[in-house]
Amino acid sequence: MGLEISVLKTNANVNKVCLSGSIDNDTFGELKSSLDEVIATTSRAIVVDMADVEMVTSAGIGVLTAALKLAQKRNLEFAMVELQPQVKKVFEIMRLMPILNVFESQLELDDYLKRIQRRIQEDGGFTSI
Repeated sequence: MGLEISVLKTNANVNKVCLSGSIDNDTFGELKSSLDEVIATTSRAIVVDMADVEMVTSAGIGVLTAALKLAQKRNLEFAMVELQPQVKKVFEIMRLMPILNVFESQLELDDYLKRIQRRIQEDGGFTSI
């Protein structure tokens, strides 16, 4: 199975990358290119919607962790939402759950982003929580 990638600008500061299919040796290059481009054009946060990702291999994990590191260098928040149980298990096995911002739902992510924005308004700075 291939990988479909679509990018939605949810507001002026956040881009959402919606994925559908498998992130594997055949598709990781396309995902890397897309994420690099999105990171270059995002000002605050990138959300990767994993609801329709059926499988991820080590190549996919490598692309996602590299994207996280690149986003951190640009002071961007990087989050993944709605991982399927089998995909979430892979991230747990690889011990990446504490490193990556993973949210059960869009609502949980929105609450997190609201807290960040309140902190910016109150403190005048941007630090993740």
